[in-house]
Amino acid sequence: GAAPGLLWDLLRLGERAEEALARALAPVGLSPAKYRLLAELAAAPPEGLPLRELGRRMGRSAPDVTELAARLEREGLIRRVRAEQDRRIVRAALTPEGRRVLGAATPGAVEAERRLRRLLGDEGWRSLARAAERVEARARAAGPRGRDRARPVAG
Repeated sequence: GAAPGLLWDLLRLGERAEEALARALAPVGLSPAKYRLLAELAAAPPEGLPLRELGRRMGRSAPDVTELAARLEREGLIRRVRAEQDRRIVRAALTPEGRRVLGAATPGAVEAERRLRRLLGDEGWRSLARAAERVEARARAAGPRGRDRARPVAG
């Protein structure tokens, strides 16, 4: 059969977007993954989030999030605490330094997104956003074990 041309194009678009974000974050020493984790925690309640929930929100495996959180904790950007009620649950929360670094990084990240939006134009941006929402909704509906088997959502 034919090679999945659009699929490759989408993967490359994701790579290009990640490269642009990485360049924008480099001056403050954050990777896109570190920035995403900090941003998720900034939007969370003050007590933070369980690492499992962070992984779900970020679409990352538990070992990936655990390693990323350990690095951010060593850098003083987050703190991790075991839950009192269930010691198996580890919560992560931003430190004041984490908030400061996130604040310093955000203007560059916002500008990287603005550049991509200008490149795509308003209609292209809206179309891409709708497509991403459909794919993500289907992946959530399929659950963590069914993501690879997820079928596109009609519409």
